[in-house]
Amino acid sequence: MIENYITTIFQNLDRFEITDRFNVYPIIVYQDPCFDIEGFRYLLNDRFEKLKRSRVIPEDCFVKEFVMVPLEILIKLEDYFADGILQLDILIDNYIVECKKSEQNKLLPFNKYIMRQAKEKGYRERKSSRFQNILDSFVEKKLN
Repeated sequence: MIENYITTIFQNLDRFEITDRFNVYPIIVYQDPCFDIEGFRYLLNDRFEKLKRSRVIPEDCFVKEFVMVPLEILIKLEDYFADGILQLDILIDNYIVECKKSEQNKLLPFNKYIMRQAKEKGYRERKSSRFQNILDSFVEKKLN
């Protein structure tokens, strides 16, 4: 299915700044925790890399490896992304490097990697500020 869209994606890339190369991060955001199993991304990425090699990619585009990100983790870490504590592009780049370090690491799911990085930056399970603001507004309406 994705192979039908690759050419269209490259034709419609937004150009925000003039650089020598434009980094493309192919990401699938999902909700089903069944996709969190080790090795699933590895299998899909293998197919994605074959598709990439079969396409003509503009020289000014550098297409990174395919990554899968659970929506739940993006929501949990929204404050960390908003505050710049975590940067998705850097996390993905470092994840790709980590996966290439050993045979075992190539099966590492991104959700495990990103949560490990977040915990190293002080993340603890708690409500995001956006969720807290919504909750507070409901409490205020109930009190009034």
